[in-house]
Amino acid sequence: MLFDQLLRRLLWRVRRKVRPGADNAPIVSVENPPPPLPASLTRPRRRDRWRRATLGFVATFAVLAVGYAFLVAANSRATLDAGFVAPPDSGGSRAMAAAAALLALDAAEPAVVADDLLVIPNGRRLRTARIHAGAAEAAGTYVSLLVGAATPLDPALGDARDAMAAGDPAAARDALLRHNNRIARGRADAGSGAARVSLLADAAAAACEEESAALRDLARREQGWMGSPAAQAQVSHARGVAFGWLLLLRGALADAPDVASATVVEAAIPLDALAAAAERQPMFLFNGGPETPWSPAHLIDHADDLARAAAGARALAAASAQTVVPPG
Repeated sequence: MLFDQLLRRLLWRVRRKVRPGADNAPIVSVENPPPPLPASLTRPRRRDRWRRATLGFVATFAVLAVGYAFLVAANSRATLDAGFVAPPDSGGSRAMAAAAALLALDAAEPAVVADDLLVIPNGRRLRTARIHAGAAEAAGTYVSLLVGAATPLDPALGDARDAMAAGDPAAARDALLRHNNRIARGRADAGSGAARVSLLADAAAAACEEESAALRDLARREQGWMGSPAAQAQVSHARGVAFGWLLLLRGALADAPDVASATVVEAAIPLDALAAAAERQPMFLFNGGPETPWSPAHLIDHADDLARAAAGARALAAASAQTVVPPG
């Protein structure tokens, strides 16, 4: 070791004589060790450690919260099949069969208890209940229109009206099926096709205008850029109303093929708009506007679909009223 240090000193002195401008830093040896670094440079300060731990916790919590929110939203989706067509009961009225199917949604779609995820809230029940309420509201309006236009009143149709007033959709559905069977056997009158389509289109337009106005008013009153539970409930109800009138109008046009062929263009707009309103289901409901241009305006978009459906239904009602169906 001493010989090695001596050799290094000799080499350093030779280099200094050859190159006087060379680095003249002292040779580090065991006898002359480098000075120790300050303690602040060898170990992180306590404040830095707490800062790193806090940032790591916040980042981990944010990632878990976003994943949890996606799971909750996915577990709260209530889909609607806009292509569903209620089959007629033994050759009866398709509109009547559609009304009976709307009143049977609760029985057709059992509770989704089996699909619950552990510790994940299931909002599907609440949304589905609101959808069923909107669809039943459309079916109830349809029954009221039939009762008002029927002369004389068929007993089964009167039973359906009484059951709807009593809040018993199952009994109302059974009464509608009995009335539909009577129509199929020729014991009850289904009414004029053109008049029935015009009447239903006007009622559908009024219902869509009411839902569109409610959504626009809610969009104005909402303060946050995320839709509140009240907004979600209103959207679900509007989806049910749109789904109900979509099935009823489609059934009424199927009952009157001459009217349907004469109003192909007029019927396309309301049916497409009602289908879009029924199937519109964003995973997260946003209420964007001029103050929040980065956020989607789902409430306004839904209101626009219903307004378009209302305008198309008005045009369909006017065209149906002017349709002359040949006798026989």
